[in-house]
Amino acid sequence: MTRGIVVDTCVARAASTSEGGPAKPCRDCLDALYAGGLSLVMTRQLWEEWLKQRKNRPAGSYYLSSYTYIWLTNMLSRKRVLWFTGVRRDQLRAQVLAAADVQAHDQVHKDLHLIETALASDERILSKDRPARRHFCGAAQKVQELRPILWVDALRDRAAEWLRSGAPDLPEYCLGYRAAPCGSPL
Repeated sequence: MTRGIVVDTCVARAASTSEGGPAKPCRDCLDALYAGGLSLVMTRQLWEEWLKQRKNRPAGSYYLSSYTYIWLTNMLSRKRVLWFTGVRRDQLRAQVLAAADVQAHDQVHKDLHLIETALASDERILSKDRPARRHFCGAAQKVQELRPILWVDALRDRAAEWLRSGAPDLPEYCLGYRAAPCGSPL
């Protein structure tokens, strides 16, 4: 069975054919996920986030980019989307929120579904949300269950290379990794 990767909406939104900003690294990551034979992990909540209608935009303007829409269609047609249900874990949510800085509760709460989905699948998240990663790294110091989750930054880590090689377990990407400050470039 192929490994599954939870892809944060921020990556799905940023990936495009543009060469500037985060577009190219995020596009390279999606292409590498595909080339590496990996699967996309999806839940209803994540699906709704990806396909949410953008405010003040024409019909059909979703949070995911048109590039990602085509990529997602290819992944679906090749049956490389792994669907998960029932991933919400209220006790874990309470533990993580208790361990996180009070000022970060909104950010942590917003992305807890990524953590829950990763724990239900292969413990791998692709994102470009550095503050969220930093908050979850901090919470991992008290919540042991978070420690093995690999949170790979699409912009700063060697994410495309990691995906092309099958998303192996690399300790430096784990939320519980202590050798470098959480969220710092590795």
